[in-house]
Amino acid sequence: MDTIGKIQRTPGPWTMYRIGDHFVIQPMANPGAIPIAVTKMDQREGADCEANARLIAAAPLMLEGLKEALEYIRALYQKAYGQGLPSNNSVANQLRVALERAEGEDCPTPPKRSYRTAGGL
Repeated sequence: MDTIGKIQRTPGPWTMYRIGDHFVIQPMANPGAIPIAVTKMDQREGADCEANARLIAAAPLMLEGLKEALEYIRALYQKAYGQGLPSNNSVANQLRVALERAEGEDCPTPPKRSYRTAGGL
């Protein structure tokens, strides 16, 4: 596993395939490995389920692209203005937030949900 920031992840690239009503996300280098994720589709959300599985499978490539894009913007800004990126650069800030979340540095707490059980307990 690669170490990224404070967390570890399975190295990419990842692939996605369908088995029945499940989409399986797996590392391309080790197709016999335990899946990274499995999503189950139902009649209401079949297209969403496939889209989510494709997004998950593309995550390693997108992570590397985000890192490269942020470094490219920093280099362009340095060359054009002779200084680092200002904190109010909205594009750079969106890239930073996405990278922080992907690397586990800024994981927001999910909202609390109330779950009903059978019999209303």
